[in-house]
Amino acid sequence: MLLFIHAGCTNDTGDNVDLTPPKVYVQSPILLLDYSTDIGNDHVPYIVVFQAQAADETKIRSFRLTVTDSKGTIVLEKISESNSDTEYILEIKEIFQTTNAGDYKAEFTATDANGNITSEFVNFSYKD
Repeated sequence: MLLFIHAGCTNDTGDNVDLTPPKVYVQSPILLLDYSTDIGNDHVPYIVVFQAQAADETKIRSFRLTVTDSKGTIVLEKISESNSDTEYILEIKEIFQTTNAGDYKAEFTATDANGNITSEFVNFSYKD
């Protein structure tokens, strides 16, 4: 009697299951840099430039930037969504400025086509 057993990690369509979350690469804002609420101040920047990329080996579905103040209130939100089945990288580039001093958190969240999620965050402050 001859018996063959075959086992594998595939989904219903026969493709390999993607369990690897996407990567998030944050270029800006720079850690530990304070910003000024005084737009006329030449010594300290007053505009925060948010710039980051999300990458995945299969497909990126969406990339979200959420900026909150110290109370948890959302002060900026930007979403970049994939518009093709072959998009492996999404980018967010957005500027922000405020006259409200305080601590802020920028969270970058990437979701791939299989629902795997990665988040990276950067804290920054605005001073009077």
